[in-house]
Amino acid sequence: MRFTHSDLDADTVRDLFVYDMASGDLIWRYPPFGKPSNRARLAGQSAGSVKNGYVVISLARKKYSAHRLVWLHVNGEWPAGEIDHIDGNKANNRICNLRVASRSENMRNVGAYRTSSTGIKGVCFHPQERKWRAQITLNRKTELVGRFDSIEAAQAAYEKAAKEKHGEFARTN
Repeated sequence: MRFTHSDLDADTVRDLFVYDMASGDLIWRYPPFGKPSNRARLAGQSAGSVKNGYVVISLARKKYSAHRLVWLHVNGEWPAGEIDHIDGNKANNRICNLRVASRSENMRNVGAYRTSSTGIKGVCFHPQERKWRAQITLNRKTELVGRFDSIEAAQAAYEKAAKEKHGEFARTN
């Protein structure tokens, strides 16, 4: 089966894949391209490969994020915005783990950065003050939550602020 990018709609995706709701995998009904021997080898297997934590599937020489294809397969339309993985696992494409989000909402649901000195989101040590700082970012503005004597108190303050300001998109430690 040959198609152009504009032909990639829910019916086409449903024709190419079976969606396994338990695992979140898209399973090839048959590969869309290639030699007949390759088609037999891939039929029934999970589609895609993992790149930077996300499952990516190649169709018609274009790469698609599997979570976006899952959304299209299940809901019958492309997502209006970004897709957020609720649990933070980029490869977990179970539909119950996916939700439409704005860029800002999606960024609220990330954990601590690798460069974090504490490994705790929103918490750092300020050596001049000899205090632990809790801070939160909302709409590109960073706000000081407070200064604390212990890392645990700073973490608790950040988590409280995150739940209040980020709502369902709050990522706590």
